Amino acid sequence: MHPVTVLLPLYIYPAFNAWEPLSKAVSLNSDTNFSVIINPASGPGEAATPGTEYTNAIRKLNEAPNVQTVGYVRTGYTERNIDDVLRDIATYSRWSQLDGSLAMSGIFFDETPHDYSPQQKAYLTTINQAVKDSNGIQQPKLIIHNPGTIPDARLNDPLTDVTVVFESSFDQYQESDEALQSLSGDRSSYSIMVHSVPSGENIRKVLRSMSRTAEYLFLTTAGEGYYEHFSDSWDKLVKNMGS
Repeated sequence: MHPVTVLLPLYIYPAFNAWEPLSKAVSLNSDTNFSVIINPASGPGEAATPGTEYTNAIRKLNEAPNVQTVGYVRTGYTERNIDDVLRDIATYSRWSQLDGSLAMSGIFFDETPHDYSPQQKAYLTTINQAVKDSNGIQQPKLIIHNPGTIPDARLNDPLTDVTVVFESSFDQYQESDEALQSLSGDRSSYSIMVHSVPSGENIRKVLRSMSRTAEYLFLTTAGEGYYEHFSDSWDKLVKNMGS
């Protein structure tokens, strides 16, 4: 299997050791890299910092050498006011200026478009540049776009590091596998996120197939709330992502 990075949407409030399954997986799988999407309030929230419980949990994650944290920003398929998007980027940037242990290493732009228009292209270019120009977002300033499907090639931007080219169920993934395998870019520039994987499925075989196309992977047996809790198979899935 090709080397992979776990791309984890961590949309879980970090109370009562709720992030402990992640901390355990990070520690036990030190040869596996994790890119963890931090999402306090469908974005960074209005406050200067995300609150004590988030602050403590993010600090702990950022101490791990195999973890990169990236901030969640919703774009609403470019219908969200771009000033609000830029404000979210600036808020994440200020986290590290207030407390270096809270530094994000990039931004995960959710709900990016897959259809092309010049206006959408300009919107994406502007927000990408804001991340790369940010003083508070630390290197590598990873930019991830999530259209959830293969986007129009005219939306490609050299500043976009990773594109989520699939985000849906396992059944849908099987139907889309041929199109995904035909992508011409380097696998390091793609992500695949699959939910509702049958519990009896050969996980290693599925991951091997996914890793031929994409480096950044998320896989879960959960059929709902898959970003809001860790599935019973979480430990097994992460272990199988190791090389």
